[in-house]
Amino acid sequence: MSKKKVAAALIAIIGILAAGLTGCDDGSKDFTYSGNLDNIDQYSNVSSTITLPAGMTISSPYANVNWNTYGQYKSALHTHTTRSDGANTLAQMIEEKYRQDFDIVAITDHDIVNKSWTTGLGRLEEVRYNAMVAGTAPKIKLSGGFEDSPRGRGLLRLSDTNEQSRSEHINSFWADWNNASGATLANTIQTVGAGGISFINHIGRYSHRNAADPVVRIAVSNDPEQINKYAGLFMSNLSCVGLEIINRRDRETYSDRILWDNILKVTIPQGRNVWGFSTDDSHSSAPSENGNSYSMLLMSTLTEAEARAAMEQGRHYAVAKVSRLELGESFYGDGRFPPTIKSITVSEGNLTITTENITRIEWISDGVVIGSTTASSSTFDETKIGSYLRANLMGPGGIAFTQPFIVNKI
Repeated sequence: MSKKKVAAALIAIIGILAAGLTGCDDGSKDFTYSGNLDNIDQYSNVSSTITLPAGMTISSPYANVNWNTYGQYKSALHTHTTRSDGANTLAQMIEEKYRQDFDIVAITDHDIVNKSWTTGLGRLEEVRYNAMVAGTAPKIKLSGGFEDSPRGRGLLRLSDTNEQSRSEHINSFWADWNNASGATLANTIQTVGAGGISFINHIGRYSHRNAADPVVRIAVSNDPEQINKYAGLFMSNLSCVGLEIINRRDRETYSDRILWDNILKVTIPQGRNVWGFSTDDSHSSAPSENGNSYSMLLMSTLTEAEARAAMEQGRHYAVAKVSRLELGESFYGDGRFPPTIKSITVSEGNLTITTENITRIEWISDGVVIGSTTASSSTFDETKIGSYLRANLMGPGGIAFTQPFIVNKI
């Protein structure tokens, strides 16, 4: 970025911080909890309903979800093993994901198409794999051995998965192809899209190069050159369904929700939604390296066809224990109280979210926080509704992000 662009971006971010567009003007950056977390009754399961003005309608990615019958499937969509740069074998990684109640796992070693969990280096024994798939396998204990009872829920392996890493990294799914030296981000996405789908990983690694200063990170995420680069890729490649908005514990993705909003401001007026994903990007089977960041896929059945449809259609929401911009640098969610969406409905101009383990809901439109709901108060500025709405849902366990709802102005 040129010095002129940096200066312009820094001036812009000063205005953004003053206006509260990062969602931190009301103290939510210092969002923290104290007291006895064993007593969940001290936290409200906040719900929120907003009413659109006349002449506006909502297109919801959750429109076809039956919240009474669909399952919510905890998904690990970015996982490494000793086959690339991971510290533990494939079998060890899968055992930890199974222990932490993940329902869906994609093994995404760098530049290696995963074809099987029961062959090759560090494989799972086939009998154990089949029992995991059926849900009849017990979970391992951290102290050694196995639990006495079966887990009771199956495990789904996604096929032909890979972290394509020759250029900026993308995760590819259902694509039996591997990028070669010299590949670009654009041609990798295009080639994967011949039969598979993808999302872009940890964009902050490439956009702001992990700048130490948060102000610089935010400024880069507001840089038109970066925004147009990624918006153009999404507009040209429908098979690239989204981007990681949280990676690991949010070090590299600190300001990527801002970039996501900026991308949406370009693509949604052209009819293109872009989904947000949250991943552990786990390189170790250590419990602390798993279960921090994941996506909840909303599916009628635990099948690959349903998983692909959910990823393509935006039938999922992103969850994280750590979200440094929204929750503060020191916040770490309590895993006993995962942020959970119970239902999202659109009816007669009303958009309603019901939740569990949530104490605050913020509504964002075109990068601006335009409303918030807690147990004791609710505000919403309908005059600031732009091309889309999305919600951040915060509680003792961390944060959940809805996918964007397109606003149609008649």
